[in-house]
Amino acid sequence: MSDPGPLFARLGSMLGSGEPIETISTDLWSRFGAELAVMVLDCCGFTRITRKLGIERYLAGLFEARELVMPVLKRHGCVGCRTEADNISAAFPDSPSALEAALASRILVRGRSIGRENGEDLRVSIGIGFGKVLYCPVCGAFGDEMNLASKLGEDIAGPDEILLTPAAWSALPAGRRELFTRASAEVSGIGMDYYRLDPRDCSSP
Repeated sequence: MSDPGPLFARLGSMLGSGEPIETISTDLWSRFGAELAVMVLDCCGFTRITRKLGIERYLAGLFEARELVMPVLKRHGCVGCRTEADNISAAFPDSPSALEAALASRILVRGRSIGRENGEDLRVSIGIGFGKVLYCPVCGAFGDEMNLASKLGEDIAGPDEILLTPAAWSALPAGRRELFTRASAEVSGIGMDYYRLDPRDCSSP
């Protein structure tokens, strides 16, 4: 069995003791609560590319993308990241750091080919949230802003798009906020406001 990590280990022990949910909540937030920016990067085109070129070519491109992106995340202050399927989830100390990591990652991946002779380039879609989450390096981040970032990066953003929650956008410097346009969407019956960076805009300091 895989290591559940300290967050879930603590949760399991408290649930097993029959402690009230209020006590459990207070304990978890005091131990694992943190204000972080969370970024979810999703590789686009899995079904299309796999059917056209085969799963092996897609996985090769995914591996290359991870090798490119991981050092970039660390250079921009990433405090921890996890990979699952074709997603990368990363936590940063603040929203500007997450945005600059997203911009740099997008440029790097966009310059790589997963089958250029077949007209296929790998692309990413990215969602960023910011706020109070439950976090530990082994388990990752949990909370409303993490959920919203996942929806933005996986369900709403298109290739090369970077989408921010209102909280993540508000935490940016004024000059950065001006690059975004406000939009809204409905996912799983829930309305969401968010801020969209034009896929053509690769501004970085």
